[in-house]
Amino acid sequence: MRGEILLLLISGSFFIYMDLTHSAEREPIVLIVGGGFVLVGFLVFIGGIQRALASRTPPTIIEVDEVPFARGATLRAAVIQMN
Repeated sequence: MRGEILLLLISGSFFIYMDLTHSAEREPIVLIVGGGFVLVGFLVFIGGIQRALASRTPPTIIEVDEVPFARGATLRAAVIQMN
């Protein structure tokens, strides 16, 4: 997972760096493609952080008193959160 993030961030940054330092005129397609790589890499990184934080949260259990449900009937439910 970390390798993909680094590959996306480095390749996008490399595209933008090469265009900014070695091109006489700015090519908008290079900035768009490089920025796209950086954006996707950043979103994958944020998703990894969110997944790591979510894996520490205990699961929530929802219990229902009647199965199967009857349409229009009163339903009692309990929400159980560990810790």
